Amino acid sequence: MAGKIVRGSAVFLSVLLLCASSHAAVKMNLDPPRVDLKVKPGEERGGYISVINGDEKEPMHVRAYVNDLVYLPDGSNDFLPPGRTPWTCGDWLKIGPTEFEVPAGKDGKLRYTVTVPKGVTGGRYGVIFFEMSPSYGDLKDSSGAMINIRMGTIMLIEIDGTQTYQAKLTAVDIRPVKSEKAAYEISCTVSNESNILVRPNGTAKIIGRDKKEIATVKINPGKTGVFPSTSRTFYAPYADKLAPGSYTLQVVLDYGGSAYIGGQKKFEVPK
Repeated sequence: MAGKIVRGSAVFLSVLLLCASSHAAVKMNLDPPRVDLKVKPGEERGGYISVINGDEKEPMHVRAYVNDLVYLPDGSNDFLPPGRTPWTCGDWLKIGPTEFEVPAGKDGKLRYTVTVPKGVTGGRYGVIFFEMSPSYGDLKDSSGAMINIRMGTIMLIEIDGTQTYQAKLTAVDIRPVKSEKAAYEISCTVSNESNILVRPNGTAKIIGRDKKEIATVKINPGKTGVFPSTSRTFYAPYADKLAPGSYTLQVVLDYGGSAYIGGQKKFEVPK
């Protein structure tokens, strides 16, 4: 069954940083790693992102472009050309220059401009990617393959004054698994009916027949998100085996609205 537990305050979106990994010794950084904007309908906002070349000897060539951001079921990220998702900010977001050089030990700057049309509500989300490669010669890994470094600044844009919060916990479950790290896998599915991205997180409690709490397991401690009008299932391992008997799984999550969402399931561990 699902329900709500009223609480007093809301939470804000957490930070998300994306950086493609590499074995190459390239000292590059972005400032800021995320841009969190609240913009009114019809308003234009802009700013700069610094690409920092920490290599004192090697200049770098940078190519910048915008992608849509997608969360995959396993919690990882995927990226699509702008305009492929309902929450795309591609039409609102302009960047420049899209190619530039960053001298050794120096910073380069990219300007972004966000223009929000009138009559829109909710949130739009994406990433500005920076692909970096040496200006002279090739950067290669130990196998001899040439490497490009890709880092991204996440763009979180909300239309100020139009945000609505509504989410449901549509399923909770626990099942035994054959794993060296866990005896059970807890899962819960959140349906985001808000018009902005939410980051549900909280706890799952295993309660015995005598009403005593046996364990508390964190759900989505990294606060990964659920995009508007989508559902996402979160998984959490529980390591210890349970004795045969009757139990209740109780899940409570904070997604940023005026109330927590909660659900529970009774289950049996057979002899």
